[in-house]
Amino acid sequence: MMRVTHRMVVGSVITGLQRNVGKLEDLQQKIGSGKRVQRPADDPVATALAMRLRAQRDTNDQYLRNIASARSWLQISESTLNDLTGSLQRARELGLQGGTDSASTGDRQAIANEIDQLLRFTAQLANSSVDVDQHVFGGFQTLGAVDPFVESNNTFVYQGDAGVVERQIGPDSRIQINTPGSTVFTPAIDALAALRDELNSSTATGQSIVGKIDALDTAIDTTLATRTVLGSRMNRLEDAENRLTGLQITVEKALSDQEDLDFADALTNLALQDAAYKASLQSGARAILPSLLDWLR
Repeated sequence: MMRVTHRMVVGSVITGLQRNVGKLEDLQQKIGSGKRVQRPADDPVATALAMRLRAQRDTNDQYLRNIASARSWLQISESTLNDLTGSLQRARELGLQGGTDSASTGDRQAIANEIDQLLRFTAQLANSSVDVDQHVFGGFQTLGAVDPFVESNNTFVYQGDAGVVERQIGPDSRIQINTPGSTVFTPAIDALAALRDELNSSTATGQSIVGKIDALDTAIDTTLATRTVLGSRMNRLEDAENRLTGLQITVEKALSDQEDLDFADALTNLALQDAAYKASLQSGARAILPSLLDWLR
């Protein structure tokens, strides 16, 4: 039969106390952080699932940032094309005025000057930027000091390209956010320049001036059609954002279920563990004291 020594009793008491202290510290750490899982070893399955959920959350956050960026582009595009529509409609009214038989040469020159101002305003619209220095209507040529439309021979020429700028808004979903200037602004600028030049022509007639309005009508129709496309893209962005926002709520809830601490249970366990620790102190003292007295004798 093995003899129980004083050293063995003390060692057993200390081991028990250390175990209880460790449990107390673990509970205090969890309560302080609010997290049930402090390290992978606490719950390997929950840790692995939480890692996947965080990765999905981060990916969804990126999609939402892309949607915000896309919305900025589309909103600026819509606002700009709204101004373009007004400019073209005003030019149409002026063209009809200049095409009347009662319009004098001076009247037509004054109208031509106003249309020239509309032309220059249209070029400013075509060179609109988003995020300070990105040209909305430049195709892939979004950066740089050179504007998409530059003045040449008393009109404006497109220097961009037909590149399509996209944003990814879902795992398998991308959306075009730009409109190359050649598709919407080039027809408008050409129509305005042609009408202005005809009004300034010494051989112009009312019929020849009115004939230039057909190109304006085509440019107006193109602008309105482009705005319709922009509207459908905005609707698609809104649908994607709503879907992702709902998904983020689900992911956050699942992540909370895996990681977050139930404070009510934790505080109850802390009180129980504290009581167990104090009880172990008392029982340890009772166990050690007789052995110590025996040794002193």
